[in-house]
Amino acid sequence: MLTDRLDVSLDELREHSGWELKPEGACLGDVCIPLRAPVTRDDGRVDLEAFAGQLGMPVVADPAHGLWALGPAAADHVIDQATMPELTLSDFEGRPYDLSDSRGRKVVMVAWASWCGCARDLPSWQALYEELAPHGLDVVTVALDTNVDAARPAAEAAQQTHPSLVDPAHRVVERFGITNVPLGMWIDEKGVIVRPPESAPVPPRAGEPDRAAMVSQLPEDQLRIVAAMTANAGDPTRYTDAVRDWVAKGEESEFVLSEEEVVARSRPLPPEAATAAAHYELGQHLHRSGHGQDAVAHFAAAHDLDPTNWSYQRQARALVHPAWGAVYERDLFTEVGRVGPATWRPAPTI
Repeated sequence: MLTDRLDVSLDELREHSGWELKPEGACLGDVCIPLRAPVTRDDGRVDLEAFAGQLGMPVVADPAHGLWALGPAAADHVIDQATMPELTLSDFEGRPYDLSDSRGRKVVMVAWASWCGCARDLPSWQALYEELAPHGLDVVTVALDTNVDAARPAAEAAQQTHPSLVDPAHRVVERFGITNVPLGMWIDEKGVIVRPPESAPVPPRAGEPDRAAMVSQLPEDQLRIVAAMTANAGDPTRYTDAVRDWVAKGEESEFVLSEEEVVARSRPLPPEAATAAAHYELGQHLHRSGHGQDAVAHFAAAHDLDPTNWSYQRQARALVHPAWGAVYERDLFTEVGRVGPATWRPAPTI
């Protein structure tokens, strides 16, 4: 949540953060957290610092621009219950799409971005949708591009007929723990997450450029890092075959997880990750508002606090103008080597 003051109305709190104040406490959807002390002032407005303090939400300030950002509430895992929260994103024309609109059908939600080679996978997702839509599957692709127009050409070239959405605020990153792209998540007909975000490869298409041949042309030091980054790639056909199995067998599919497994497999949420999310929100807002150079410090802070969330760094590198200096002291390959190549792509869980 981004704000230019530290007190807001109840309606503003609900609209911008999703949280509501009820007799049972602070509530986000069906989850309510009892409050130890009042967080509203005499005039009925919510004291955000008091509210955030009781929920374990970090508050990050940007004094130069008079802005504050609230990170997510304290939790053991990003996904703390398998029921899909309310989430509305927009398509490339700005039309809103509520993910609950697919209720009654299975959904594979796939995160991608223009700054990822996975943008070339969009035609394959469209083909899978055409194959399985008659059997009850929706594919929903979500572009994690702060600059929406950067993602538009790839989306249009894929001639998508399934919901094709954009998430410039990286709300799915914060809500579901997406740390890189492409990652996919499964939601069943009742709106229950049955697989949390995980690597979502698709088989290469006929006539597609040979990625291995392109990688082989890298310098030797970078080639070693790329080899380690892709060591977890696994069989690219296994993920889409698992989707087919789920569509055919429903909850009897071996790939459907229990609620407890979904929560346990979702990303742990240390306090540093919550603070990083607040910094990243500030950085994105400043960039969109024409203060790109001022956004750099927040992008760098987000990476320093949550270095294995590569979606932050990859987007920041795509946004920052060379004249403003490097966002980080090291190039991407060097940084991956420093943090750990195995963090780039989670090991396959299918």
